[in-house]
Amino acid sequence: MARGTLTREAVLDAALAIADAEGLSALSMRRLGTDLGVEAMSLYNHVANKEDVHRGLVDRVWAEVDLARDDADWRAALHRLCGSARRAMLAHPWFFQLPVTYGGQVRLHVIDATLAHLKAGGVPDSVAFHAQHVLDGYMYGYSWQDIGFANLDEMMLDAPAMLAAIDPVQLPHLLAHAHQHLNAVPPGDGFTVGLDLILDGLARETKGTVMYTSETVTTPDGPFTIIERDGVVLGSGWTGDVAEVATRSGIQPDAVVTGACAAAGAVLAYYDGDPVAVTTVPVAPQGTEFREKVWDVLRTIPAGETRTYGEVAAALGTPSASRAVGAACGANLVALFVPCHRVVGASGTLTGFAWGVETKKSLLGREGSLPS
Repeated sequence: MARGTLTREAVLDAALAIADAEGLSALSMRRLGTDLGVEAMSLYNHVANKEDVHRGLVDRVWAEVDLARDDADWRAALHRLCGSARRAMLAHPWFFQLPVTYGGQVRLHVIDATLAHLKAGGVPDSVAFHAQHVLDGYMYGYSWQDIGFANLDEMMLDAPAMLAAIDPVQLPHLLAHAHQHLNAVPPGDGFTVGLDLILDGLARETKGTVMYTSETVTTPDGPFTIIERDGVVLGSGWTGDVAEVATRSGIQPDAVVTGACAAAGAVLAYYDGDPVAVTTVPVAPQGTEFREKVWDVLRTIPAGETRTYGEVAAALGTPSASRAVGAACGANLVALFVPCHRVVGASGTLTGFAWGVETKKSLLGREGSLPS
């Protein structure tokens, strides 16, 4: 090979060919140089040392994994990812001789894709943390075991000695299992069966967790996040931080998945000039009985009008409860859908607003009711 055409990729191509054909023990810098037709020292212009070559080979294996990011079905996606990882490992048996910690950015993308599919399946973050390690260990361990059982003919020759070593009285279940290996392997691919057992367990975890959907839309007043369940808004506010809205609404952040919310269209319609759209969206904020009554009254305030805290209190039949009305406005969990921005001070002043007085001013100006 001409010196000018030697590249890191060419070095790794040659290393992969040697390792696949003859095993990792045959791979040396001298052998690489010979196969590439160059002096071994010239290789160091492209790889740091033999360990660097090994790390590059591990990256090549992980690069063969199908990340399945185009699959909307989380289980099908994980079957594709894990199955392709197993096939890649089995195609390069030397892989198991190298440290499991090897692997660069390609390896990180495999981990990220695994976590993304778990998230898409509604697996809570606290469970997905462990699930990623379980799936990783399963792919690695099952495939490594497959390498050991690859030579079935040799196993059959050793079968009499193997069976004789199993005491039928003390180890009856193991003996029956050994006979299955030799005489009647149950139908199905063992790797697929085992992976389904793991995914079935994860699916059960999601059934015990109420899942919520969040969507953040861009508005003239900044990012606006909505959290829904079954088309009903439970939390909202002018922030791109889903966890902030979830926590404020009494929802565990790891129970929220990103998706499409039905109410997003109403928010966009509001900013396009239809202020009524947001007050017809189903909402179910959780609060005290008094606060929920306040929120119900606020939804009756027409766009283009305002009410004072005292007027809202009077509408509830509790004219002395203006301070409590103010507290209920401050605790409004579904901002915009419950228009607490339409409540002002006794003199028309723009008092505190959970999402900032400037946002309140912008909303009232948009509705044509900004106090002069």
